[in-house]
Amino acid sequence: MLFRSLNRRGPNQRAVASPAGVGKTEAVARAISARMQTWVQDGHEIMASQLKHEIRSLQSRKKTAISDTERFAVLAELKEKNQQLQRHYQDTLGGTLLFLSPKLATLDEFQERLRELNGGTDPSWLARRVGRETPDPELQTKDQMGAGSLVCAHHEPVAQIGSQAHSPSALACSTCFWGQEGSCGFLDSIQEAHLAPVVLATGQAVLNASEELANYQQIIIDETIFLPRLKSLTTCPS
Repeated sequence: MLFRSLNRRGPNQRAVASPAGVGKTEAVARAISARMQTWVQDGHEIMASQLKHEIRSLQSRKKTAISDTERFAVLAELKEKNQQLQRHYQDTLGGTLLFLSPKLATLDEFQERLRELNGGTDPSWLARRVGRETPDPELQTKDQMGAGSLVCAHHEPVAQIGSQAHSPSALACSTCFWGQEGSCGFLDSIQEAHLAPVVLATGQAVLNASEELANYQQIIIDETIFLPRLKSLTTCPS
């Protein structure tokens, strides 16, 4: 089985598999769903939910920290909690899993299948990592920002930074008004993806200068993705 072969890899290795055709994609969806349902039934999600709640609380405290001393203390605690969460995923699942595709439509279809296998609702263990969206010029920016929105108030400048192989989050998002105010749904989606054990992502969103791909121990890719670039970013043991 595909899932079993992925899980046999070493703890620090990332396996790459290429599902081909509808039948194989369906098998992958069923394998992921069955595995995560067992994980939930065994009670492992309870610990993960507790750690995620603590991490979100610390992220909020970081934004309101008054002194550098307080901020550094919060950052140290955040690092420890994130490490605890990743160890929990490693111990109970063999690490986090990334389903990667160049096409948003493929992710939508795969998520819909996981939703159906989960009784018609989005699984609590699932997150999406996709790109920013261009704001509608006919609407005010403030009306397009917020939870659930992937609109980027500075879409074009940030795109130029990304095209130069720089990390937008380091050079632009960290100083953006909407990001500082906690009103950027796109940044929220990144944070949630970093906390989830299973993530659906587009190649454009993940294959960037942030080396985000290194966060995942198990990777399943759509065979149509640009494989040479992926191989340059990750180890694929034979």
